[in-house]
Amino acid sequence: MSFTAAALGMMAVGQTASAVSAYKANKYNAAVAEQEAEQTMIGARLVEVQKRRQLRQDIGEQVAGYARAGVTFTGSPIQVMVNDLANAELDIAIGNYNSEIQAQSLRSEAEISKMQARQSLYQGVTQVSGTLLTGMANQSVNKVGTKVEKIGSYYGVRK
Repeated sequence: MSFTAAALGMMAVGQTASAVSAYKANKYNAAVAEQEAEQTMIGARLVEVQKRRQLRQDIGEQVAGYARAGVTFTGSPIQVMVNDLANAELDIAIGNYNSEIQAQSLRSEAEISKMQARQSLYQGVTQVSGTLLTGMANQSVNKVGTKVEKIGSYYGVRK
């Protein structure tokens, strides 16, 4: 009886350790995904600042070039600068949108990892409970010559 109890205890400890390990791994994965989502958004803001700075520099160079050439700021030169501004704003908006989609995907990944972490604990508790109950049941019924066995995902009594 004590050997069986020790074996059951060891199985329960192993199953518990496995569940806790899976829980911790999934929680870590969730934290990493959340961190990556935040870094994605920070990176997007930095890229936006960089693009706007470059845009101001480009427009300044255009204005200086037109001024050196003696071109008046009417008609085509203004239209070229307006088009450049509009295209740059569109590029910035597309970049921000893509970054937000990527960040949302990472946040979803984090939520899935959190759910998997909780599921790992529930599964571990269920396994430990099943192991202990099966062991106790076998000890009880061994006295009459029957045994509880796992058959597929069900438990049954065999003589």
